[in-house]
Amino acid sequence: MASREHSEGITMSGGGLYSLATVGAKHVIDAATPLVLDAINGLSQESISSGFTFSDMGTADAGTSLSMVAAAIDAVSTRVPNAPISIVYSDQPRNDFNALIANVYGLGPFETYLDRRDNIFPLVSGTTFYKQIVPAATLDIGFSATAMHWL
Repeated sequence: MASREHSEGITMSGGGLYSLATVGAKHVIDAATPLVLDAINGLSQESISSGFTFSDMGTADAGTSLSMVAAAIDAVSTRVPNAPISIVYSDQPRNDFNALIANVYGLGPFETYLDRRDNIFPLVSGTTFYKQIVPAATLDIGFSATAMHWL
């Protein structure tokens, strides 16, 4: 059961405005991308051969992390070309998920990664940090940039 205590919160502005207004968050994510790629390269090929799941937690409209997610997809694809890749975008329930979906699918001001290859599965969750977002033993790498203030 969802807790109302932690599901109340601000709504992120729609249409990609959040990402366009928070270039600092993009810089943080871009600087962290090599760490994410190192983590992917540290996973055994066997562990990702049946699928790879990545989560962007506190994603807002996803615009600030699209290039990092694209780089992660490329890193997995280089190691296991046909592995299915799930990208789980999570944020608080009042997030503007319409803007997130538009950005991920290339309908906003950002380039999509979905045309890079088949077997990419973007998923959306309105689950906050205060609850488990995915089933146990299904997440390979979780990432959160500028959302520590919610913890």
